[in-house]
Amino acid sequence: MTYPLRNWPSALKTFVSVYLIVTSIGYFLGLAFVSNETELKPKGITEQYKGSDPAADPEAELKFEKSVKDMLLTTHNHILGLSSIFFILGGLFWFSSILKGKWKTFLMAEPLLALVTTFGGLWILRFIPEAGWFVWVVILSGISMFVSVAVMVVLMLAELWFLNPDGAEKP
Repeated sequence: MTYPLRNWPSALKTFVSVYLIVTSIGYFLGLAFVSNETELKPKGITEQYKGSDPAADPEAELKFEKSVKDMLLTTHNHILGLSSIFFILGGLFWFSSILKGKWKTFLMAEPLLALVTTFGGLWILRFIPEAGWFVWVVILSGISMFVSVAVMVVLMLAELWFLNPDGAEKP
């Protein structure tokens, strides 16, 4: 039996809430950066890693293909940083009582699994010429990661502040 978030002391609820909000701000700023660099479009994602063709649009920003060193650095930083954040979020979500069973397990594990498919997909996209379609795996994996994190954060904040200790909604 776990000790549900809704029953945690007020000071701990505040601390966890601040962590969830600050972490979410950082996560969403990262997504804003990705959006700025790629326009969240398959072509933009592909150009970010494979480079752009200057002949296609001479006025567009020229992007160079990522080297193995660049790919290693990006992958290393994102997997270590995000896996730590996702582990903490999943650990906190364990104490949420709003969801149970397979859905709870899925939400806890999905962001970590999506890290592997997202960044593994970027390596495949970058270095296997005939795997351009893999950009769709990267996009779907990224969406799944985002949705899982957002759902966990929203459900935890809802339980921390809008459920009474008996589980009923506050008036």
